[in-house]
Amino acid sequence: MFRRNVITSGVDLRAWFDAEFELQGVRFRGMGECTPCYWMDQAFGPGAEKALEGRGGLRAQILTDGVLRAGAAP
Repeated sequence: MFRRNVITSGVDLRAWFDAEFELQGVRFRGMGECTPCYWMDQAFGPGAEKALEGRGGLRAQILTDGVLRAGAAP
């Protein structure tokens, strides 16, 4: 519903802007903030865009292939 590939908690995504990082063996480069838009209000419910302001996430370029699995990291 959120069109996000990875949902995290307790991570400072700003530290990953213009930096390479790895999740479950897949390498990424943080490209910048992913700001929420009006679409969130339609897809999730009224007020979603406002609630996610400043917490929209990180746009990232995929650098290597691999598989990301759902669930908590080991």
